[in-house]
Amino acid sequence: MRRMADIDMQRLDWRQALRILEQVRTLEPDDITIRKSLIDLNIRLSQLPQATAELDGFLAHLQSSGKRGEAIHFLEELVNEYPKQSILRSALAEEYRQAERIPEAIAQLDTLGNLLLNTGDRDGAIRAIETIMAMNPSNMEDYRSLLAKIKAGT
Repeated sequence: MRRMADIDMQRLDWRQALRILEQVRTLEPDDITIRKSLIDLNIRLSQLPQATAELDGFLAHLQSSGKRGEAIHFLEELVNEYPKQSILRSALAEEYRQAERIPEAIAQLDTLGNLLLNTGDRDGAIRAIETIMAMNPSNMEDYRSLLAKIKAGT
């Protein structure tokens, strides 16, 4: 089945490759490569809700199988491949926060906020900044000022 999916990928038949990889995932839920490929294909096909569902499902699987520590490395690789995907940055920031790696979580949320502002998602940027502020960063006043500017529309 993996070979069939590889052939479909080479032929750029991403939808067929996705269907096959979903079957493989059912048989091998721990396979990180398959999970990453499924998220990758959903992003390539602009199916962000499905990519998010796949990501959430895999993170829940890691949690339930006692392997949550693998999530950060997995997400770091995805963020490196898709630096402008807000769902990936948000998930990575949350994993950093849960691992008490606060400076890294703040850095991801800061980048996420900028990405969201650049795409016109002011509400999303506000949520990112408020999440940063909840972590009590050393430069809280800078974030308060930024938040006020965004809310004011400037």
